[in-house]
Amino acid sequence: VTNYGNVWKSTDGCGNWEVINTSFGIMRGVYFTSPLTGWIITGSEVLNTEDGGVNWTSVFNVGSELLADIIFVNDSTGFVCWRNQGNSKIFRTTDSGNNWSTVFDSSSNALLKIGFINENLIWAVNYNRAVYTTTDLGDSWQTIYWQPNWVGFYSFDVQMLNEMNGIIVQGEDNIVLDGYLEFTSDGGNSWNQYGNGKRFTFGISDIYFPSIDKGWVSTNNTEIFYTSDMGVSWDTLQNYNSLPNSIDKFSFIDDQKAWAITYNEILKTDDGWNTFSICGIITDVNDTETEPVDYKLFQNYPNPFNPTTKIKFQIPSPYQGEGQRVRLTTLKVFDILGNEVATLVDEVKDAGTYEVEFNATGLPSGVYFYRLKAGSFSKTRKMVLLR
Repeated sequence: VTNYGNVWKSTDGCGNWEVINTSFGIMRGVYFTSPLTGWIITGSEVLNTEDGGVNWTSVFNVGSELLADIIFVNDSTGFVCWRNQGNSKIFRTTDSGNNWSTVFDSSSNALLKIGFINENLIWAVNYNRAVYTTTDLGDSWQTIYWQPNWVGFYSFDVQMLNEMNGIIVQGEDNIVLDGYLEFTSDGGNSWNQYGNGKRFTFGISDIYFPSIDKGWVSTNNTEIFYTSDMGVSWDTLQNYNSLPNSIDKFSFIDDQKAWAITYNEILKTDDGWNTFSICGIITDVNDTETEPVDYKLFQNYPNPFNPTTKIKFQIPSPYQGEGQRVRLTTLKVFDILGNEVATLVDEVKDAGTYEVEFNATGLPSGVYFYRLKAGSFSKTRKMVLLR
């Protein structure tokens, strides 16, 4: 699903794609319980299909652009996260999406991810390093981990492997946005740094761990790392010279077969990301949206470039609870070692779409990264200077 309301569907393993146009706009998540039955969340709505994505119907509208994730633990019971900065909520349906009710309502920071092991063990994580769990299908929730005073750190994903073991993804807001992993072996009551505290430069974009000792990590540095010894050692399977863009999302069938999406490519591997192919280009990317409803950092153009290129980004109207309409925005350029080489934007920006030029005169050829930060949003992309 795309930021422009289109659903891409393949029935031959990524060779050919059917594009299904909808009028619902930005789509933030998708979850299917069968090849025909599935759900999508936009910023404010839950959509349902019963014919494999050909037709979609809105079944729930929260009225504001705050939905972040959706899961179904069985054919009839599902949950969605509401990510307001000062008032997190989880909504539940027990009748296959026909009716929804609030089962979690807290003043904690934005809820970003929800997952489950089985119907009796459901997890949620929020931006402020808190982990919640329910063992009664959402009727009651317990806070099992909370570190609200770790300034500069935030959580944005959790993957529980079984009732005792799990991985949480952390970000660290320093000069360059790094990412790292923590793990639990006691059901989430305590967490320790995974893999000797390895930092992933420019942050983690997604993970897949089939077991506590083995997993894949993709980064905003356009790299894929693999470990089979609980992070004692990491193999770099791909790097910035091979991946077209950083991976936004993994989808694994097993340890060998998987797909991934970047900004506008669909990738496929049959050997655990030792090699990969591009099996689709998302051609419905449309950079002309007139009323921004979400943060976006677009790919620079041209790319590769010499010596100038243009970078486009957009700042939306504030989400409920964000406060003022304006927010401090920075756009910086870094070299491959993480050294800052240019500051293109450093000022308060109102909602809108902006474009700036980067002039690399005097810089050597190579790979560079540009990072947009605005409010709690942060995104990094790659570009290539080729003389």
